[in-house]
Amino acid sequence: MNIETLTRHTNVLIATAHGDDFEMHFSGAAHALQEHGTEVRSVVATDGDATTLNYSGSPLATPLDVARRRRAESVAAHAVQGLAAHYLGLPDGMLHNSHYLHALAQSLSTLAVLHDVSAIITFNPEDGYCGHGDHQAIGRAALNARHKLRAENHLIDLFYINSDHQGDIKVPVHAQRKLALLALHRTQMQIHADATGRLYPDQAFWHTPERQIYHPLLTCETYDQVPAIAHDMARPYARAAEEVFI
Repeated sequence: MNIETLTRHTNVLIATAHGDDFEMHFSGAAHALQEHGTEVRSVVATDGDATTLNYSGSPLATPLDVARRRRAESVAAHAVQGLAAHYLGLPDGMLHNSHYLHALAQSLSTLAVLHDVSAIITFNPEDGYCGHGDHQAIGRAALNARHKLRAENHLIDLFYINSDHQGDIKVPVHAQRKLALLALHRTQMQIHADATGRLYPDQAFWHTPERQIYHPLLTCETYDQVPAIAHDMARPYARAAEEVFI
């Protein structure tokens, strides 16, 4: 399986939990898709207001300040890529709640129908790439959206980013391009430039044990296509009060 498995789609939706997730995890795939003429759309579930990080040098006194700043950073990064995101504004850190899971699934299915999307790319609900609960939740919501859409005879493919980088679909990444995009998230990232203008990640920030998992994303993103198994095809879409996610 190669990148053509992705690029054969003409309309793709990339679903993320936070403003910087798109650039960190999916910007390589988005660029490759755009190069092949695919229409790429983005949906961001939260404004990341629960974060305690702020490397921007500007004070952010309240969660609302954080949300506004992080959304502005995301809008700027998307604009550089020729994209405009759809922001849901759901509570950061709360996407696992059944109410928000249902809202996410409903939003994803609505956007898929509205834009005739044939594939969704997102996080794996098993590990969320880095174990982040919001990442896992949006992966579950995407799977639930596919159940709902299948019941309405709108068939979509689903792709999860692979955290161990052993996925079937490998997308080469231009490190300097990705670093330039990440640098726009000034509250969350520490990216520096040397005398020649070459970008590099801050050593103290990027080389802590919990961030080692992100290093391969500067050279390659890998994805797995989620099979449409019999259970998936047969399972009816569940309402919020009774959702049991795979």
